[in-house]
Amino acid sequence: MAGMIPDPLARPLGRIERFYWLLDQHSCTNFVLTAELDSGLTRRDLEGALERSWARHPRLRCRIAVDASGTVVLEPETAGPPGITEVEGPWRPIADAQLLARFPAGSHPLIRCHWVPSAAGPAAVFTFAHGLLDAGSAAAWLMELLADACGDGTAAPFPAHPAASDALYPARYRGPRGLLALLPVIAMDGVGKRFVGDPPPLPGAPPWETPRRTTTLQLDLNPQASTALLQRCRELGCTMQGALMAAQAMALRAEHETDGPLPVGMAAALDLRPWLEPPLEPGTLGNHVSLLPVTVKVDPSAPAAPLAVELTRQLRAKLARGTGHLFWNLIPPDWFFPPDERSFPRLEAIGRAGPPATVVTNLGRLPDPPSALADQLRALRFTMAPQQGSPLCTGVATLGGALRIDLCFDGAHLSEERRARIVQRFAEALEGL
Repeated sequence: MAGMIPDPLARPLGRIERFYWLLDQHSCTNFVLTAELDSGLTRRDLEGALERSWARHPRLRCRIAVDASGTVVLEPETAGPPGITEVEGPWRPIADAQLLARFPAGSHPLIRCHWVPSAAGPAAVFTFAHGLLDAGSAAAWLMELLADACGDGTAAPFPAHPAASDALYPARYRGPRGLLALLPVIAMDGVGKRFVGDPPPLPGAPPWETPRRTTTLQLDLNPQASTALLQRCRELGCTMQGALMAAQAMALRAEHETDGPLPVGMAAALDLRPWLEPPLEPGTLGNHVSLLPVTVKVDPSAPAAPLAVELTRQLRAKLARGTGHLFWNLIPPDWFFPPDERSFPRLEAIGRAGPPATVVTNLGRLPDPPSALADQLRALRFTMAPQQGSPLCTGVATLGGALRIDLCFDGAHLSEERRARIVQRFAEALEGL
């Protein structure tokens, strides 16, 4: 393509990329970003922006393949961007179906785009392979793409770092010495789990069944309600992440027909970019996320506010100890996880060794779009596929002051009544914070 920036990214996958690629072969890890647009932006505008973006961003032109030596690698690809598929009907069922539509091994591109016309304005549904991008960098790229499609003219390449995240881990986490230094941290986490106990599976959801159908329910806070919630978090001394996790924990605990405190397992996504050495710029395209697992005892008769404070405290403590990096440093080496079906039983065994947990990923407040895009973009939504052991994955993004929450369920096992009840209790917990 004309003006194409050279590709510095031909290399083996890093730990994070390889883990998500391998997990995707076993249990699909797609995520979807949906832009709800006004009618001033056309499909042709978006096609032109995709062409220009593909020339600017080498990362998008990569395929993930297994080379002759059995190494999983990023390979440069000269083919153009994905075509835009126009489909009729509401966009939400299309997005839900895309979450479990795996990208074929070795395929390119690792992004799909569907254009869904409607009387209120079109929706652009973008599906991403998690091994290629994390949701934070995908959202940054999509905002740039849409601004370019609106004729903003400010699009520029994001920083493209040739190294994987693990090459940039702080020195104290690297090599045998780094592992020895982390052993006390591992022991501390293990002791903490013993005090809390193991969470039971969510009723109605077999914990290690692969989701076969996804169903997403939406919960939105307008700018006024979102600002009020943020102010309440500041008064309590908790983060928005802590508040969202507390609301989800309260909603899930209420599904168990028992009295008293009960352990609930959760995981929060962590953007590693600011923790790396040197730190990466926000939005650097790639996969630079870890997970922070947290287990808390939840009493259904207690208010949500103390739980939000406790979850915030635990997350901050884990970050201070370096636990945000542990998830990746403790992944077994490549020889233990060969790039084929032999790894699947081992992946499942590692998963079963930990408690079932639901996930909350908060992209935070996205930068205000330029005026040309602000006039066209009605909403941006982030949806994650549920996984084995995670029958509910919640994606959150704030744009223009509005907080949009997508609760994506394993629709094959969790009944419609149970899903609606969980969302209602989630909303009530946030409101009563």
